[in-house]
Amino acid sequence: IYTLSLHDALPIYLLTVSETARVLNVSSHTIYKLIQIGQLSAIKVSPRKTMITAEELEKYLQNHKGGF
Repeated sequence: IYTLSLHDALPIYLLTVSETARVLNVSSHTIYKLIQIGQLSAIKVSPRKTMITAEELEKYLQNHKGGF
């Protein structure tokens, strides 16, 4: 988990695709698919690195309590 802080703002906790996959107990491919179809928002921090905010993951979990 990475932390991004902008001056006096609250820190933003970021998870890699792999970390997010582990939390949801799915594959990284599934996470990319969820991002692609718009069910999970992500931040592209570089051409090879995609991150998901902890807040976005929590939102996804709240909206999908019954499973995928």
